[in-house]
Amino acid sequence: MVILIDGTNSKSIKINVYKDNKLFLKKIKTNINIYEYLDKFFRKADFSKIMCIGINIGPGSFSSTRASVAYIVGLSFGSKIPVIGVSGFDILSRDKKPLILNAGRGRVYIKSEDKFLIKESSVYEEIDDNVFFSIIKERLQKKQFDSPLTLLPLYMDDL
Repeated sequence: MVILIDGTNSKSIKINVYKDNKLFLKKIKTNINIYEYLDKFFRKADFSKIMCIGINIGPGSFSSTRASVAYIVGLSFGSKIPVIGVSGFDILSRDKKPLILNAGRGRVYIKSEDKFLIKESSVYEEIDDNVFFSIIKERLQKKQFDSPLTLLPLYMDDL
């Protein structure tokens, strides 16, 4: 079982569970406390069946991205479940240029020719769950995991 978490949107969190390379469960929750929802979700999980957790590390809403990454890092560290962090830019860049991601507060991140901008807009691209899963699957097969000690959210200041 592979679990994908996308908490980069300040208004919702998306959790996809894959079994045998097929989407088994898709949950999108809005207007929730990310910590409480993830805690409730993982309390029901059978940890022995989780092969890895994929997390969208951003960019996105500062607080919700930070909260979801921090929760998954702690869970990975404590449970020894491998974690793979993938940036939204990596997910979208498989076939699109320029890239436009939700930055929250009516702003978008734009990446074009290795330049990053923040603009006021409500137009942005949604992360494609299938592409997100294919990246996680490739890294899982190669055993390219991230250390929970060094995995951090991607903030625009880092770019």
